[in-house]
Amino acid sequence: MPYTRPVPIPGVPTVIAGVVNLSGRIVAVLDLSVLLGAGRVGQSEATRCVLLQAEGLPVAIVPDEIAGLATVARSEMQAAVDLDGLAGETFTNDGKLITVLSPGKLLERAESQIKGGDDAWSS
Repeated sequence: MPYTRPVPIPGVPTVIAGVVNLSGRIVAVLDLSVLLGAGRVGQSEATRCVLLQAEGLPVAIVPDEIAGLATVARSEMQAAVDLDGLAGETFTNDGKLITVLSPGKLLERAESQIKGGDDAWSS
């Protein structure tokens, strides 16, 4: 989905970039770079959000970059790799090894940070 600057919410962990209105629904926007421990990255007109479903509710994440989209058959996915607890699967596209992070694990990490893990709180 195109990036819409989230409305910040005072007093929430920095992993929550804010909220956006998506067709009348309020959707939390998580900053993926903060979630992965890299700190905030500036947003531009090229920034996009990726919409996920978490227990039936929409949640958006803001990646640093989306290099492209690919349709991958389940049979092409290879064994999961553990990336700092964000186990995902891999596939090869145009000779490049691509790692797919586990959306469930990303959301678990966000929940942990929101509940008082190791994330800083905004002012």
